[in-house]
Amino acid sequence: MGMAVIKKYFYCFIEVKMKKNKKIFEEYIDKEYNKFSLTLDSKDDVVLVVLRFHLIVENLMERIIKTKLKRGDKIIESGHLSFNQKLQLVDAFDILDNTCIQAIKNLNTVRNKCAHDKDKTITVNDIENIGQSLGHEYIKIKRVSTDSLNLFIKGVFLILFHKIFELVALLEFHDVIGKDGNFKESDIAN
Repeated sequence: MGMAVIKKYFYCFIEVKMKKNKKIFEEYIDKEYNKFSLTLDSKDDVVLVVLRFHLIVENLMERIIKTKLKRGDKIIESGHLSFNQKLQLVDAFDILDNTCIQAIKNLNTVRNKCAHDKDKTITVNDIENIGQSLGHEYIKIKRVSTDSLNLFIKGVFLILFHKIFELVALLEFHDVIGKDGNFKESDIAN
């Protein structure tokens, strides 16, 4: 399941909600997927890829908090919340399914092992622990990436990123989309 297929699926999913000014939304999607892609395409050690992906997930959770709470920005900017506290808050909103929450918890466990053990290496088992709660999508990725840990990591992280980002995009664009599915003209410049 490549990046192009995921982006195409996402565009089709969201196109129903946005018939007009689709270009603005496509640029938004492209920017996010490009940032994500750069993280995965890194030639760095896979431990660094895990650490960077953890930061991406944390940023997405912060964006969920900012959109779900009237002054979520205050909590994010001065609340000094840990990753786990942010995850508990996002979980309390009950907007991400439990499979995604479990995968994020497992990602955090692997990240903590990496951060506190300088000799830690990422194993297939680590990625299986992150991905196994993601269901049939995970099983497909596991089947096609049996020979490559890097491909396996990319596939699992892509599934998780897509699930979280899909929600973030809908939340962030919620206020600028009218009931007819089009952008509100007054918000296009914002």
